Amino acid sequence: MVMCTALKKTGYVPPRICSLKIFSHGGNTAIEDSLVLVSCELLRTRKVLKLFKLLHRTRQEVFKNDTRALEAARQKINEEFKNNQNETSAEKINELLKIASDVEVILRTSVIQAVHTDSDKIRW
Repeated sequence: MVMCTALKKTGYVPPRICSLKIFSHGGNTAIEDSLVLVSCELLRTRKVLKLFKLLHRTRQEVFKNDTRALEAARQKINEEFKNNQNETSAEKINELLKIASDVEVILRTSVIQAVHTDSDKIRW
């Protein structure tokens, strides 16, 4: 059994997903290493896409009925992910994922939308 230890150390994926059985003929470790790298890269890509979608869903919930805020948040999310799409460093990717995850939590838990109804009244 070959373990993707780089991902396990960073907490990137659960161990049950990260472990991978590879059957090789003749003990070709180069092929085994390549398969592990490919599987780790696919897991990383899945995590990035999942977080990207989660941010957009959170944006839609938090800024419901506020078209300017919805569009601004959409543009910012897309811009940040596009600016970092060619990043290859696992450490930097993990750092960016942590930031994006923190942003999602802050959006979900700390943003309040209010509507100004009268000259001296605000509705939540």
